[in-house]
Amino acid sequence: MSSDRELREFVLRTHAEVRDRASPTDAGDADFRENAFTGWVLEFFDEAGVTSGGDVSHFEGRVGPGVGKVNGYAINDDEDQLSLVVAIHNDTEEVVTVPPTDISRAAGQAARFLDGALGSLSNVVEASATHAEMVRRISALAGDLRSATIHIVTDGISSAKEVRPLELKGITVRFEVWDVERLFRVMQAGRPRDEIEIDFSEICGAPVPCLPAAYHEGNYEAYVAIIPGEALAKLYDEYGAQLLEFNVRSFLSARGRINAGIRKTLREQPLRFLAYNNGIVATADSIVLEKLSDGRPAIRSVRGLQIVNGGQTTASIHRAWKTDRADVSRVMVQAKLAIIDSGHEEEVVREISRCANTQNVVQMADFSANDPFQVALEGLSRRVWCPGEQGRWFYERARGQYQEEKAKAATPARQRRFTEQTPPTRRFVKTDVARYQNTWELKPYLVCFGSQKNFDFFAQELWTRKGEFIPDEVWYRELIAKTIIYRSVESIVRDAKLPAYRTQVATYLAALLVERSASRVDLAGIWRRQGLTMELLSLLRSWVEPVLAVMTESAAGRNVTEWCKKRECWDAVRQTAVQIPPSPPAELLSGVPTASDGVTTANGSVKQGEKGSFNVIANHEIRPRRENSPVGNRDVSAADSATLSRGHRVYLGPDVHTVSTAKEALLMVLRYLGATDPDFWRRLSLRAVGRSRNHLASRRDAIYPGRADLDKYIVEIVPGWFFGTNLSNAEKEHIIRLACEAAEPALSAGIRCDLSKKSV
Repeated sequence: MSSDRELREFVLRTHAEVRDRASPTDAGDADFRENAFTGWVLEFFDEAGVTSGGDVSHFEGRVGPGVGKVNGYAINDDEDQLSLVVAIHNDTEEVVTVPPTDISRAAGQAARFLDGALGSLSNVVEASATHAEMVRRISALAGDLRSATIHIVTDGISSAKEVRPLELKGITVRFEVWDVERLFRVMQAGRPRDEIEIDFSEICGAPVPCLPAAYHEGNYEAYVAIIPGEALAKLYDEYGAQLLEFNVRSFLSARGRINAGIRKTLREQPLRFLAYNNGIVATADSIVLEKLSDGRPAIRSVRGLQIVNGGQTTASIHRAWKTDRADVSRVMVQAKLAIIDSGHEEEVVREISRCANTQNVVQMADFSANDPFQVALEGLSRRVWCPGEQGRWFYERARGQYQEEKAKAATPARQRRFTEQTPPTRRFVKTDVARYQNTWELKPYLVCFGSQKNFDFFAQELWTRKGEFIPDEVWYRELIAKTIIYRSVESIVRDAKLPAYRTQVATYLAALLVERSASRVDLAGIWRRQGLTMELLSLLRSWVEPVLAVMTESAAGRNVTEWCKKRECWDAVRQTAVQIPPSPPAELLSGVPTASDGVTTANGSVKQGEKGSFNVIANHEIRPRRENSPVGNRDVSAADSATLSRGHRVYLGPDVHTVSTAKEALLMVLRYLGATDPDFWRRLSLRAVGRSRNHLASRRDAIYPGRADLDKYIVEIVPGWFFGTNLSNAEKEHIIRLACEAAEPALSAGIRCDLSKKSV
């Protein structure tokens, strides 16, 4: 049990956190505090694997003969498990008691809502209501749901720790009570694995025989055991991603949980699974052993179990058992279990995870709070002040860090000064970084997977491309400028009071700005101003409705929320009939052609004018130059044309080159763009990512992971950077478009080439 003082401090920080989240923003908007509390809890649930994603959506109203209420919901990837969150928020700095009757009432109201949502509630909910999308999504799950969990969350203490499950329309509904003591235990302590207590004698029918391998050597005990596959599947079914150590969870979320080879063995040769599979490596905080009748030691139960290697094995067995209906009763899995001494849990678990996974073809990123990227980003946010030296942004590397830093200011005057210099609106966390970066890299469909999953994609791709990337001050200032853009767009979308899809519209709208401007936004100017001009804000407001219309219409009857997670949705939104005006906002002057270069058409591209042309237009087309058009200040003469007719033409500024292959043309363009800009290669590597490969990376083995047969296609394009050339001509043209986006405008403005055919 936590001490009264520690619990009170946690309640104070929780109240301050919710108050900051619900305070009016720069846009003058304020969230309902109960929903702000719900959003804060849902973020933790998502990170800890309690839920998969999650959205705040408040419903409170008549459902049948009574009142129904929920504050948020989450649906798993398979769309067969639903989580509902109902909040009891006291909004006080005091430690208050929540009567069991309040817990029961909240549980009943949430269950009543679920009953209605699975029934006819969607027929009576107004389409414009903010909760309409939640009701529609849950209604669409009727018939597919296998289970539902209702989480009752409160900032008070309750003696009611359990609510009995019930059956609702053929679905088992479980209840979880999260009072402030439980939230403190698993959130403040940073160890949600404490919640995982496994009794093997119950789940397996008997304790699991084991072989002790080490005793207190290196601050741990080790055991080797054989775990029944069915038991592992049931554990994963109950605990889900909570069973996986954070980096394993992140890795599998980004790379895919299910392995086709494992599933095939489970279906066709289950008795050979033990021989074919490497098994799992797990850690736990404590273990209970007993002796079997023959004297052998056996594991009766463990607490704090975390799988640090073998997450894909576990998830694949679960999928085969649950979805494929495979018989896994004869499947056996080798398990190595390490029991970590108290005080060494975080360090040893992290190192075991890292070492156990070093043989993966694609390495896992370590994006725990102490990894070098996060430490460096935190340091930058503390020492880099905004222009004028009166304020700064605050990167919260660990949960609650902002409130702790504020509490260090001993007097009210110092706390006011801290808030003035570092207001809550300038605080950001790792999932924010992933959201802004993936939006900037034109991946809004990944952002739509939710905060934690999008972060998983971001972390793994960044690790694969760059290894231990350490941000510098230039990168940090650009990140803050992107943050300002994204949050300004969020404010615009909130003001538009859309009935649904606000999160999706925000990321797609911000990405569309980047796409239309060919990534040439004046980030340095936005950093200096710490805001956007009224002209750009007005332009973005005019794009909200068109973007929403294309998102919903292109879904063609499909679930819009799920559709927004598809790359095809982004392809459709890119065709939205919006434009950057001929006289663009100041932020875009360095990034888009002026009226003298051409006229912006309805789809955002640039129509060629009489006085020349613009090489990379807003929709990133690469066009062949007409024979009689100027090249810089030169005209292409008849002699030039004869020379150029023998290969691909490449126009680099005032010079015209001819190369015999499209590969040579591509490499020539890339080397030209990177010749005077060393950071060009880093920027391009963040864009040039294929479905299963990295076109450009600082490590040779990151280009074609696991494909030694393709190694011959890798060239070291410049010292320290490797490029994969096994590309179609269409892919080569796509890389050139990406390179022009990443390059300095003055350089890319003079580039033209056509790789579709040789010049004639």
